[in-house]
Amino acid sequence: MYILLAAGLIAAGVLLFWQSVKYKRSAGLPEGKVVYINSHCWKRFDQILFDKSIALAGKPDYVIENGGEIIPVEIKSNIIKSRPYDSHILQLTAYCRLIETCFAKRPEYGVLRYPNRTYKIKYTHRLESQLIELVDSIREKSGHGEGHRSHQSTAKCKGCGYIAICEERLI
Repeated sequence: MYILLAAGLIAAGVLLFWQSVKYKRSAGLPEGKVVYINSHCWKRFDQILFDKSIALAGKPDYVIENGGEIIPVEIKSNIIKSRPYDSHILQLTAYCRLIETCFAKRPEYGVLRYPNRTYKIKYTHRLESQLIELVDSIREKSGHGEGHRSHQSTAKCKGCGYIAICEERLI
Protein backbone atom coordinates (compact mmCIF):
# COMPACT_ATOMS: atom_id res chain seq x y z
CA MET A 1 0.00 0.00 0.00
CA TYR A 2 2.73 2.50 1.00
CA ILE A 3 4.82 1.52 -2.01
CA LEU A 4 1.92 2.40 -4.36
CA LEU A 5 1.37 5.71 -2.57
CA ALA A 6 5.09 6.56 -2.75
CA ALA A 7 5.23 5.58 -6.43
CA GLY A 8 2.18 7.78 -7.12
CA LEU A 9 3.73 10.75 -5.30
CA ILE A 10 7.01 10.33 -7.17
CA ALA A 11 5.16 10.14 -10.50
CA ALA A 12 3.17 13.27 -9.62
CA GLY A 13 6.39 15.08 -8.65
CA VAL A 14 8.09 14.13 -11.92
CA LEU A 15 5.02 15.28 -13.89
CA LEU A 16 4.90 18.64 -12.09
CA PHE A 17 8.64 19.14 -12.60
CA TRP A 18 8.32 18.34 -16.32
CA GLN A 19 5.41 20.80 -16.66
CA SER A 20 7.38 23.56 -14.90
CA VAL A 21 10.37 23.03 -17.23
CA LYS A 22 8.02 23.10 -20.25
CA TYR A 23 6.38 26.34 -19.01
CA LYS A 24 9.75 27.98 -18.34
CA ARG A 25 11.00 27.10 -21.83
CA SER A 26 7.81 28.36 -23.48
CA ALA A 27 8.10 31.60 -21.52
CA GLY A 28 11.58 32.13 -22.97
CA LEU A 29 13.27 32.41 -19.61
CA PRO A 30 17.00 31.80 -19.36
CA GLU A 31 18.30 28.87 -17.33
CA GLY A 32 18.53 29.48 -13.59
CA LYS A 33 16.50 30.06 -10.47
CA VAL A 34 13.65 32.61 -10.55
CA VAL A 35 14.41 35.00 -7.67
CA TYR A 36 11.83 37.69 -8.47
CA ILE A 37 8.58 37.59 -10.38
CA ASN A 38 6.00 40.20 -11.34
CA SER A 39 3.50 38.13 -13.31
CA HIS A 40 -0.26 37.76 -13.38
CA CYS A 41 0.15 33.99 -13.83
CA TRP A 42 1.94 33.32 -10.55
CA LYS A 43 1.84 34.92 -7.12
CA ARG A 44 2.99 38.50 -7.47
CA PHE A 45 6.13 39.73 -5.76
CA ASP A 46 5.18 43.21 -4.63
CA GLN A 47 8.63 44.54 -3.79
CA ILE A 48 9.50 47.45 -6.02
CA LEU A 49 13.11 47.83 -7.04
CA PHE A 50 14.29 51.38 -6.34
CA ASP A 51 17.43 53.35 -7.17
CA LYS A 52 17.46 56.38 -4.90
CA SER A 53 20.41 58.03 -6.66
CA ILE A 54 18.33 58.72 -9.79
CA ALA A 55 14.88 58.22 -8.20
CA LEU A 56 14.05 55.30 -10.49
CA ALA A 57 11.62 52.54 -9.53
CA GLY A 58 10.31 49.52 -11.38
CA LYS A 59 9.31 45.87 -11.46
CA PRO A 60 10.82 43.57 -14.08
CA ASP A 61 8.65 40.62 -15.05
CA TYR A 62 11.29 38.14 -13.85
CA VAL A 63 14.75 38.12 -12.33
CA ILE A 64 16.75 34.94 -12.88
CA GLU A 65 19.87 33.90 -10.97
CA ASN A 66 22.17 31.54 -12.84
CA GLY A 67 25.70 30.74 -11.75
CA GLY A 68 26.08 34.01 -9.85
CA GLU A 69 24.65 36.06 -12.72
CA ILE A 70 21.46 38.05 -12.12
CA ILE A 71 19.36 38.52 -15.26
CA PRO A 72 16.27 40.73 -15.62
CA VAL A 73 13.66 39.42 -18.06
CA GLU A 74 10.92 41.53 -19.64
CA ILE A 75 8.07 39.74 -21.41
CA LYS A 76 6.32 41.63 -24.22
CA SER A 77 3.01 40.59 -25.75
CA ASN A 78 3.42 42.17 -29.19
CA ILE A 79 5.08 40.35 -32.10
CA ILE A 80 8.30 41.99 -33.22
CA LYS A 81 9.23 42.26 -36.92
CA SER A 82 12.95 42.94 -37.11
CA ARG A 83 14.43 44.26 -33.86
CA PRO A 84 13.35 45.30 -30.37
CA TYR A 85 11.89 48.77 -29.95
CA ASP A 86 14.29 51.33 -28.48
CA SER A 87 11.79 52.03 -25.69
CA HIS A 88 11.82 48.34 -24.72
CA ILE A 89 15.62 48.31 -24.69
CA LEU A 90 15.66 51.36 -22.41
CA GLN A 91 13.04 49.77 -20.15
CA LEU A 92 15.23 46.68 -19.85
CA THR A 93 18.24 48.95 -19.24
CA ALA A 94 16.31 50.53 -16.35
CA TYR A 95 15.74 47.07 -14.89
CA CYS A 96 19.45 46.27 -15.25
CA ARG A 97 20.25 49.49 -13.36
CA LEU A 98 17.73 48.59 -10.66
CA ILE A 99 19.19 45.07 -10.36
CA GLU A 100 22.66 46.56 -9.97
CA THR A 101 21.44 48.87 -7.21
CA CYS A 102 19.19 46.44 -5.33
CA PHE A 103 21.17 43.21 -5.70
CA ALA A 104 24.63 44.87 -5.61
CA LYS A 105 25.67 43.02 -8.77
CA ARG A 106 25.86 44.49 -12.26
CA PRO A 107 24.08 42.27 -14.78
CA GLU A 108 25.96 41.55 -17.99
CA TYR A 109 22.70 41.52 -19.95
CA GLY A 110 18.93 41.39 -19.78
CA VAL A 111 16.40 39.45 -21.82
CA LEU A 112 13.54 40.84 -23.93
CA ARG A 113 11.07 38.07 -24.75
CA TYR A 114 8.51 38.58 -27.51
CA PRO A 115 6.05 35.88 -28.63
CA ASN A 116 8.12 35.23 -31.76
CA ARG A 117 11.69 36.08 -30.63
CA THR A 118 13.98 36.43 -27.66
CA TYR A 119 16.75 39.04 -27.50
CA LYS A 120 19.73 39.07 -25.15
CA ILE A 121 20.55 42.77 -24.66
CA LYS A 122 24.00 43.63 -23.25
CA TYR A 123 23.90 46.10 -20.36
CA THR A 124 26.52 48.57 -21.55
CA HIS A 125 27.71 51.82 -20.03
CA ARG A 126 26.45 53.56 -23.18
CA LEU A 127 22.90 52.28 -22.60
CA GLU A 128 23.12 53.19 -18.92
CA SER A 129 24.16 56.76 -19.89
CA GLN A 130 21.23 57.00 -22.33
CA LEU A 131 18.88 55.91 -19.54
CA ILE A 132 20.22 58.53 -17.12
CA GLU A 133 19.98 61.24 -19.79
CA LEU A 134 16.37 60.23 -20.49
CA VAL A 135 15.44 60.25 -16.78
CA ASP A 136 17.07 63.68 -16.36
CA SER A 137 15.29 65.00 -19.47
CA ILE A 138 11.90 63.81 -18.23
CA ARG A 139 12.46 65.47 -14.86
CA GLU A 140 13.60 68.70 -16.49
CA LYS A 141 10.53 68.82 -18.74
CA SER A 142 8.16 68.02 -15.89
CA GLY A 143 9.43 71.04 -13.96
CA HIS A 144 10.49 69.21 -10.83
CA GLY A 145 12.97 66.61 -9.75
CA GLU A 146 10.53 63.84 -8.92
CA GLY A 147 7.02 62.61 -9.56
CA HIS A 148 4.17 63.62 -7.28
CA ARG A 149 0.76 62.16 -6.57
CA SER A 150 -1.74 63.56 -9.07
CA HIS A 151 -5.02 62.61 -7.36
CA GLN A 152 -6.94 62.56 -4.09
CA SER A 153 -8.26 59.00 -4.42
CA THR A 154 -7.45 56.50 -1.67
CA ALA A 155 -8.62 53.70 -4.01
CA LYS A 156 -5.95 54.68 -6.55
CA CYS A 157 -3.33 54.72 -3.81
CA LYS A 158 -4.41 51.33 -2.51
CA GLY A 159 -4.05 49.76 -5.97
CA CYS A 160 -0.78 51.47 -6.86
CA GLY A 161 2.33 49.33 -7.23
CA TYR A 162 4.48 52.08 -5.72
CA ILE A 163 2.58 52.53 -2.47
CA ALA A 164 5.39 50.95 -0.43
CA ILE A 165 7.86 53.71 -1.37
CA CYS A 166 5.49 56.66 -1.91
CA GLU A 167 5.89 59.45 0.61
CA GLU A 168 2.64 61.08 -0.59
CA ARG A 169 0.34 58.05 -0.25
CA LEU A 170 -3.11 58.74 1.14
CA ILE A 171 -3.38 55.48 3.09
